[in-house]
Amino acid sequence: MRWLAWLLLLVVLLAVTSVFLLRLASVQTWLAHRLSAYLADMGLACMTVGQMHITLFDGVQLDEVLLCDLKGDTLISARSLKLVRWQVDPERHQVHVGELELNGARWHLAQAQGDSTSNFTQWIASFGSSDSSTGGDPWVIQCDRFQILDFAFTHHDANEPVLPFGVDFDHIEVRDAVVEGRDLLVIEDSISAVLEEVRFHERSGLVCEHFSGNATVSPHGILVDDLRLRTPGSNVRANVRLLSNSWDDHTDFIQSVQLKVDLDSSRVRFSDIAYFAPDLEGMDLDVTAMGAFRGPIAELKGRNVTIWYGDGTWFEGAAELSGLPDIANTFIVLDVQRFRTDLADLRTLPAAPFKEGRKLELPEELAALGTMRFRGNFTGFLTSFTAYGSASTAVGTLTTDMSYERDTISRIFTFHGALASDGFDLTPLVGDAALGLLACDLKVNARGKNLAGMQADLEGAVPLFTLNGQAVTGITVNGRLQRDLFNGHLECDDPYLQLTFDGLADLRGRWPKVDFTADVRKADLFGLRVLPKQHLGEVTFSMDARGELAPDSLKGTISVKDLTYCDDHGLLELGDAEISSGRQDGEPLLTLRSSMADARVHGIFLPTLLPEAFRNVVFSVFPALSEQVEYAQEEQHFDFEVAVKKIDRLVPRLVPGLSVDSGAMFEGSFDSRTFDLSWARAFPLSPMGTYVATRSR
Repeated sequence: MRWLAWLLLLVVLLAVTSVFLLRLASVQTWLAHRLSAYLADMGLACMTVGQMHITLFDGVQLDEVLLCDLKGDTLISARSLKLVRWQVDPERHQVHVGELELNGARWHLAQAQGDSTSNFTQWIASFGSSDSSTGGDPWVIQCDRFQILDFAFTHHDANEPVLPFGVDFDHIEVRDAVVEGRDLLVIEDSISAVLEEVRFHERSGLVCEHFSGNATVSPHGILVDDLRLRTPGSNVRANVRLLSNSWDDHTDFIQSVQLKVDLDSSRVRFSDIAYFAPDLEGMDLDVTAMGAFRGPIAELKGRNVTIWYGDGTWFEGAAELSGLPDIANTFIVLDVQRFRTDLADLRTLPAAPFKEGRKLELPEELAALGTMRFRGNFTGFLTSFTAYGSASTAVGTLTTDMSYERDTISRIFTFHGALASDGFDLTPLVGDAALGLLACDLKVNARGKNLAGMQADLEGAVPLFTLNGQAVTGITVNGRLQRDLFNGHLECDDPYLQLTFDGLADLRGRWPKVDFTADVRKADLFGLRVLPKQHLGEVTFSMDARGELAPDSLKGTISVKDLTYCDDHGLLELGDAEISSGRQDGEPLLTLRSSMADARVHGIFLPTLLPEAFRNVVFSVFPALSEQVEYAQEEQHFDFEVAVKKIDRLVPRLVPGLSVDSGAMFEGSFDSRTFDLSWARAFPLSPMGTYVATRSR
């Protein structure tokens, strides 16, 4: 018992002495140096420790730690490293740490020219054998809880060039990093941990304000469950899988890294994505999104996707995009359950090349559409696509099965397919107040730079077309339509208008150009509001027109047959008429042959300027009006003849009380150059109210 008591006392004295000695800085520093020497004797890389603090309860703290790689270059350095409840098992190649606190650490991961592995991988492998060429079993490092403050990490692969923009996985420089978490596991190049707080800046400009999640990082991928990520522009919640075959895949992130992302409602700034997809450099775009995304960025697929953008744009549905990040050449397949946008939002979308700060260019006429909604399918590129579905706008609804294409150089667009609407207001869209609500069921082939200047080949029915505020129904069409031009076949069966039209009517110039035949079975000009202030009654006729219908220079022929006029006083059959132009003796000749009268005008004849010229000739006769005479007139000099045939029933309807009997003759001449006017008449009998003009000359 005495010896046992002395033995216990000796053990206690040794323990107390050990604790006392271990608290001495000189002893702790000596142990640190002995540890460095021991590692060196084992053939490991150099390791130096400025000071070592050891306690029974607080573990070990090493200050001014320097760890070199196998070539003697700095691998890891730190101001302080504290380990609590730690142990090393060399036989099993295991290191376990209860708690780790690292402050002011610098980790320099490098891969020298010609090396296939990093200096850290080579250092880890050296624990298995003094021969660094054989790795042995991998070392396993575990840590229950860790806190890393003021951390910097660099990785440079001398075998790869430095990229000018974006996160370069071969040349990473992270600074001002904070990493806090638990359950750290390191096996060679694979790391897993529960990250509770990560913050850092990267040399590319990427800033991470907060990152957390259950993370695994290895050459085969980056996996993060319950991810929370916040940058100055993004706030993301998701489960993320970035799958790869090796770290080299990250150098071609767009093509080679497979994404499996289940995104909760998150705000994403594309300038953050651009750090990993450099082709997006300069894209200033914020969206809020959720959904399941699969595939590499170059072949990205999304299901149950919802995207919000701008002030009022959102999308719900599924998407497949092939060709990102080159958005102009990306093939898009969209299954649109719901889509809403407007011109203001669309014009804020960036357009490639994004570094130039350009925005998407769209025709100004689209502003009239207001809020646009679409449900259906979209397949193709932004400038060349097929859309099937139903669209609603501020001016009406459309059902489309259309293919659209726009040349980015000439800016000419084309589209073709089926177009139907039960009501679409053309007035704000084309800027013409005469046109109004349109209903249609058409096959369309269209081309143009804008909607106002578009030409369209149409075939189908137009159940409703509004002209001057009056609805015209029962129209079928097959031809080419442009603003103020139609070339083709048109039929109309409306209470106000019943006609068949074949040919060309070009109203784009100052004067119409025509080449058509028309059979007007009924035209109520008052009902059609062509001349709403005067009731002209109904007319019927058939017409054959060729030429330019300029009142000052008719070129061609207009032939009207079976002209009738009907009003409250009954039906007038006015017969046939033909107006033609030609030349005689080198001067224009205009002739009229009709059932009502014949006329002939020979010379330069400008009907639109004649009233003003005639007024000045009359004023020149009276001295009191001479100051109002304008002698500079357009040249007109012509002779005219008019022979009345049968207008005795028409004239009283146009001028009540006036009657002109058959056989009346008019002739004369006019010359604006000399202000000469001559007029002669011959009336067989011409009553005007109570007055009667007999045959005279």
